[in-house]
Amino acid sequence: MAELLVDLKVGDLTVGELKCLVREVLEEIRPRRFWDSEGFLVFLSEADYQDHLSQYPDKLPGEIRAYYITQDGYKVRYSDGTLTPEGEERLAAPIRETEVGKHDEVYRRLDR
Repeated sequence: MAELLVDLKVGDLTVGELKCLVREVLEEIRPRRFWDSEGFLVFLSEADYQDHLSQYPDKLPGEIRAYYITQDGYKVRYSDGTLTPEGEERLAAPIRETEVGKHDEVYRRLDR
């Protein structure tokens, strides 16, 4: 994508195109992982973090001093615990409601 945009002025780019271009440039110049000041291995993508965890199948994620940073800048580590059936249902219910469209009325009221 970067090669196609070389001859364009920045003012001609959409915000989405500019965001993609900046992300590509940062991926080229930044390392994919680094050590933070507390001794944690920091990954810049969830996929790289998952690959690292898969190298230690006998350890829980909490035993591995690593995390990844989301695009919004949040530090994320996988949990050691597993959800109970009640917990899974509690988390799945809002997703199902959204998929069914129960929130459409709220969105209609907000659009007024």
